[in-house]
Formats: sequence, structure tokens, C-alpha cells
Amino acid sequence: IVHIVQAQDQQGFISLDCGLDANEQSPYNETLTGLRFSSDATFIHTGKTGRIQPNPVSIIRKPYTTVRYFPDGIRNCY
Repeated sequence: IVHIVQAQDQQGFISLDCGLDANEQSPYNETLTGLRFSSDATFIHTGKTGRIQPNPVSIIRKPYTTVRYFPDGIRNCY
């Protein structure tokens, strides 16, 4: 096991899980980094949400499995 990065919560910063389903726990701690992620639902009420289908050989961390996108706007995702 190689320790590449150690993240820490920093006062005044918010880690958002964009598109997190309303039925899922928020906030939650991401196990690898220890960062505390919150749903973006309290910050934005537009756009659509979706899930990223993981590749069987890759490991996708929970905060990166959901997205919020804007199909009718200039930007597609944030």
C-alpha cells in the first residue's frame, strides 16, 4: 500500500458531493481521504442528477459516482 495523499478538513472549506441522492446520508466521511462530504442539494435546486457507472477494473470513490448536470445550459456539469 502506498500513501500518496493525506487530505484534511480545512476550516472554511466545504467538500460537495454533486448530485448525491436525497436518500443517502449527508454529510458523510470519505473513507480513503477522511474528508467530510455534504450533498449539494442545499446549495442548488436546478439541474439533473445522475450516477457514473463504475468500470469493473477501476475503483471510483463515492464522491465521484454522482453528478449534477445542466442539459439546457451552457455548462454541462460541475
